[in-house]
Amino acid sequence: MSKALKILSRPKGNAEEYGRWSVNPYIGCSHLCSYCFLKKGPSGSYLGQDAPVLKKGIVNEEHAYHLAMAEIIANRDEIIRDGGLFMTFTSDPCAPETRNLFFHIASNAIQQAIPVTMLTKNADFFQYPTMMAMIEDSKYLISLSDKGGERIILKGSTFCTWLGDMHQHLVKPLVAFGWTLTDHDELEPNASPNTERIATMKRMSDEGFKTWASIEPVIDFPHSLDMIYQALNAGCQHFKIGLLTNNTHVVRKDFEFGGHHFDAYKVNDCLHFVEDVMRMTSGKATVYWKQSVRDLLETIYTPAAVDELLNYPHSVGKDWSMFGTKE
Repeated sequence: MSKALKILSRPKGNAEEYGRWSVNPYIGCSHLCSYCFLKKGPSGSYLGQDAPVLKKGIVNEEHAYHLAMAEIIANRDEIIRDGGLFMTFTSDPCAPETRNLFFHIASNAIQQAIPVTMLTKNADFFQYPTMMAMIEDSKYLISLSDKGGERIILKGSTFCTWLGDMHQHLVKPLVAFGWTLTDHDELEPNASPNTERIATMKRMSDEGFKTWASIEPVIDFPHSLDMIYQALNAGCQHFKIGLLTNNTHVVRKDFEFGGHHFDAYKVNDCLHFVEDVMRMTSGKATVYWKQSVRDLLETIYTPAAVDELLNYPHSVGKDWSMFGTKE
């Protein structure tokens, strides 16, 4: 008997630090990032394709949508308990080639009161024509069902309907937009420039959405610190920060991407970076330090000492959620 096709997955390892449930109908991405983890390892030729394609066995986007929603609804309560859905580990959910399907899945997950987290390197989805029209068109509202407000009903079938002013109090608490920020556009040739990602973050923050940033991989500490500073000014509420890894282990040696040479991480530089970040974000945003940062610091400090170094009031743990739903 053939194995059932699944779109919903339970991430492990580094990926679990972003979410416990992910939706992955596509594989591949057109950003062509030099450091792309999808291109590494024995599955790289399949997962690391240079343009997003539907997974093998999926007929079309409609088929993908129905498969995804069947799995999401079947696991609804557990997904909510674990902090919601993360989109996606195998592509970019806001890219032109993928966003129609991801927005459709996301909007219908919201109908089930399931929180949704996006992570993208795309900045132009806010200018998506349908979305812009929805912002100005108050007829796209969200109403409550007659079942005691237990279920949110969307007037319209796409993610774009989230943006009407009259329903922001119902939907905006259930979605968080994140952007990967490295400040190295040369390593991400087909992605939106980092400055444009931050500009879109500001606009989404101004609209009242939860916004966050993935500062991973840290290519070098000064550039990443500058990204955090700019993101804070754009209203960023949360940061996940991680170093470049190879098969989950921190890269110890000098590394090269796309003809550019970068120095190996130095523990003292990392320590100063941590101190600067915690001082900069105090009272403004929460910070999650990924295991890769801890692993580097533990080369000269004990785990207990690293815990103490990272023990700031606004530091959060692995199971913390922007939606407050993880146990």
